[in-house]
Amino acid sequence: MRLPSQAAPLALISILSVALAACGHNPFSASPLRPAPTRPVSGGALPPPPVAPSTQTAVTTPEQTTTPEPEAPQTEPVPQVAAFGPAKVDEMSGGWTVTDGSGSCSLFMSTTAWTGGYRAVTRGCPSEALKTVNAWNVVDGKIALKDANGTEIARLTRTGETRYEGGFSAGGRVSFSR
Repeated sequence: MRLPSQAAPLALISILSVALAACGHNPFSASPLRPAPTRPVSGGALPPPPVAPSTQTAVTTPEQTTTPEPEAPQTEPVPQVAAFGPAKVDEMSGGWTVTDGSGSCSLFMSTTAWTGGYRAVTRGCPSEALKTVNAWNVVDGKIALKDANGTEIARLTRTGETRYEGGFSAGGRVSFSR
């Protein structure tokens, strides 16, 4: 028996569909994905960095005992280094908690170019000043928060590994950290 040429492809598809259904395989449905496990995020202080062992050691043998020679005294004073360096663009991207006199809210900073520097946005801020943050930039090693026109509304200095403190241009304290 010969089928008309238009019916042949339809018959072939029907036969394949029935055969695949009999195998329990459906190529048009995807198995559901299992949700990724979630764990609460915790924070805390990191331990201090390990101290390098001394390069000078006393060598003791049964026949003799030797001690290292003392180091020569330093003739130049060691320069004092600031505990925390200036702000850097590549360290700022991501979410922060920003706080001023009215409370705290979320600050999100990206490295997408924007008016006056890079894109920033706040969420849930009770402060009218923080609601206007639309951009940020590094100015003289400090973080400048800016409005939609690129006008600086606050400037903050790094006071910790992930903490910045400063003030609004119109007055008042502000800080952010993560």
